[in-house]
Amino acid sequence: MPLTKAQLEACRRHYAKHRDLMQQKAKEYYLKHKDKIKLLHAQRLLERKIEVFKHYSKNQMKCVCCGETEIKFLTLDNINDKERKHPKRTITFYNWIIRNKYPEGFQVLCFNCNIAKNLYGKCPHQNVLPDANLPSKKADMLSRMGERTCTSIVSSMTFMNQV
Repeated sequence: MPLTKAQLEACRRHYAKHRDLMQQKAKEYYLKHKDKIKLLHAQRLLERKIEVFKHYSKNQMKCVCCGETEIKFLTLDNINDKERKHPKRTITFYNWIIRNKYPEGFQVLCFNCNIAKNLYGKCPHQNVLPDANLPSKKADMLSRMGERTCTSIVSSMTFMNQV
């Protein structure tokens, strides 16, 4: 049952009058119960994260780009980065999303796809080339890299033995 306006005003006056004492008691309580409070905050954050991710991934909880499903790797991406109207802090962000009834413009991405999108404009998973010679080109490139790497290791070892 919500407080009436009169009760709310009385609470405000009481807090203003006893602010230092109330802050001291809150600090003591936190120090006494720090582990329990941190655990409750972590649980609340995970619950909010799951709720938000389920909504934006249609209950699949996976990256829309590569299909990653580990929740520790998933993040919420603002599709249009220029129109950021939400808070930065994580729990505040999830609460903002829920309070605003899941606004459009967000998608679930893994951290790799999200970083790639922000650095390069789109994720490398979206750059699949329809090139029939791609496997042989990749193998050729890797073999050349391996030769150079082996050559430089051998020459470094040779130099070290001479010193």
